[in-house]
Amino acid sequence: MKKFITLAAAFALPCSVLTIPLTTTSYAAEVDGPAVKWNASIWGKRRSASEGIEGLISTVKEKTGGKFDITLHYGGTLSKPKENLDGLQLGAFEMGMFCSAYHPGKTPALTVLDLPMIPYTDMKQQEKVAEAVYQHPHVKKEMNRWNSQLVMTALLPTYVFMGRGEPPLELEDWKGRKVRALGGMGEAMKLLGAVPTAVTAPEVYTALERGTLDSVAFALYAHQAYGIIPVAQWYTDNFVIGTIHCGVAANNKAFSELPKQYQDLMMGEAKANGYDQARAAFANDNIKVIENITKQGLTKVTYSSEKLAEFQTQAAQPVWDAWVKKQSEKGVPAQEILDLVLSLSGPGK
Repeated sequence: MKKFITLAAAFALPCSVLTIPLTTTSYAAEVDGPAVKWNASIWGKRRSASEGIEGLISTVKEKTGGKFDITLHYGGTLSKPKENLDGLQLGAFEMGMFCSAYHPGKTPALTVLDLPMIPYTDMKQQEKVAEAVYQHPHVKKEMNRWNSQLVMTALLPTYVFMGRGEPPLELEDWKGRKVRALGGMGEAMKLLGAVPTAVTAPEVYTALERGTLDSVAFALYAHQAYGIIPVAQWYTDNFVIGTIHCGVAANNKAFSELPKQYQDLMMGEAKANGYDQARAAFANDNIKVIENITKQGLTKVTYSSEKLAEFQTQAAQPVWDAWVKKQSEKGVPAQEILDLVLSLSGPGK
């Protein structure tokens, strides 16, 4: 099934992708149209996870000569992280990022992208899978309930754990530990005896520092962005259990009122540039994060291939099966959507 790799290998990308496009302040219009002003809601500070939407925004502004201007509001100033879909539904803003694991009942079909150990080979394949799921009729139906449509995925890399206390050298050592592991990752960790908690990203530092959490599952860049490395004592090197899905969505009415040339620009060149910018940012950040982990002297926890295979059998596959059963009972074509994901992920796909 999935080949497990170390952190250094997992995030190795060609050097050519490390150049992030620069945003300029002077624009010559290539796509003509009316003046349009949008607001977009996101939480936290600017980071690798937001570079995709940053790239999209800078491209639409540049190509329209500044006429299509989207202001990205950080820090949850427009809405709390768990309420961005509600804000989109109400038309409080035109665009926003959300994570399906923050509120799985709102978009249950999208939680397929939160399942543990989906065998992505790289971030390009991860993008392809998410885009295919976004086009599924049931997913579009779910988003319509929130008066929204998906624009792009935040393209979050696979997660690793960092924590405090005694390192979990054996899988049995996870029993009883309070972990920040969302979605299917949390379900998988529960099968190991851990206690998953759905803490939002901005709350994690305080929870770990105060001991209300024992460990945190984040992508590498997020451990740095949210200040986890200085307070952590150990990290998992090859226990890459999955990722969570975060998407960028637009209010249906706002999108439908855009002239077609703006719609095409956003969903074509701008989105493609956003994905390129996100991959470049993650590659650049991860090099720095690995250096920082080394400087901090965190204990590295590495599991044998036998232990990882045991985890897959004991925790990952049962979560897939349980997800299909649970969502099918809600009317979601769960097996069909999971089969779509698996048909597009893995070596040679």
